[in-house]
Amino acid sequence: MKKTNVFIISLILITLVLVGASCGEDKFKEKEESIEKGIFTLAEKNVASGKNSLKVSNDGHIVYFFDSDENKSIDTIIKTDANGKTKKEVKIKGGLLEEDVQLDNIMAVDQSASKVVFAATLPSQRDEYGGKKCLYVLSFDSESLIGIPNQGLSDHFEGAGWADAASVAISPDGEKIVFGLRFWGISFGAAYDIGVAIVVANSDGSGMKILAEEDISLYVVGIDNSHRVFFAKKEDKYDYFLSVINADGSGEKNLGLKINTGKISVSKNGIVAGTLDEKGEPVFVCDANGNILAKGGDPWGTVEISGNGEKVSSAEWDKGLFLYGVNNNFEKENILDKSYGNCAVHDVDESGRIIVCLVNETGELLSIVK
Repeated sequence: MKKTNVFIISLILITLVLVGASCGEDKFKEKEESIEKGIFTLAEKNVASGKNSLKVSNDGHIVYFFDSDENKSIDTIIKTDANGKTKKEVKIKGGLLEEDVQLDNIMAVDQSASKVVFAATLPSQRDEYGGKKCLYVLSFDSESLIGIPNQGLSDHFEGAGWADAASVAISPDGEKIVFGLRFWGISFGAAYDIGVAIVVANSDGSGMKILAEEDISLYVVGIDNSHRVFFAKKEDKYDYFLSVINADGSGEKNLGLKINTGKISVSKNGIVAGTLDEKGEPVFVCDANGNILAKGGDPWGTVEISGNGEKVSSAEWDKGLFLYGVNNNFEKENILDKSYGNCAVHDVDESGRIIVCLVNETGELLSIVK
């Protein structure tokens, strides 16, 4: 009787193990299917929410700010592949910089995400008027930081006490950075805006040069592998036009496109995407001479162009996330449905295969491989 009971119990246990293995296999298949659909959740909480806090390199690496200790204060920069694997974390706050450094949602990556340029405010740079944003270039392989001496330009405007970085871009080859600076002064105990400028520098901090100042948008800035710098310049009281200038300060040109001054995206070969200051279908793609290559879309927020200039991603309010083909009459492909129409950040890699977005409502950071 006892032997029979032992046999029955053993049989039951073997059955449970087989069923469990089968369920595990089913779950694995489900996971594989979800991977084939191409949606990966990289992080579900404590991800920085600013539109510039997440970037995708041309080769498909994802770089983003992250709060690793859940105190709602960004302290780490993470680099990962599109599946959220092979992560490399570099601790900035309490690591490469001082304990209570404040990282700002201003960031750019080069073609292979080997270099990341970002803005931060050190304790020594804070006072009753706020913080002074300094730029840094992080090399992921060596985990080394180089400070860009942007505060040294504060004497460019008479009466300026400091200069805050408002936007930044790095050339795909990682050799040049370009950024927008806002200069501040103090009058009667209060800070006031003195002036603005577009500045270029080598990624080691040398060769800093002001390319344009006054009548420019701080937030429209980009640079390609030929070191052509794209920015927005005001031509009359209200209208801004897309302009280009070489990193050595030569060849400034108005490209004749009146644009919105939120942001542009520049491919490595100088193809530019952004939004025109007009109704209808304002998303545009143009070459370095201002020739329109494609036009369409009804975006909510920013648009991003792939590294080769052939794909553009755009989120449309309550409709979803879309991918446009530059060379096929801007044919639209739906990537995410309308439940993700409020994504705050999206970006694409070299060929448009990877789109990344941060969904505001759930706080999910998603990587979508197409």
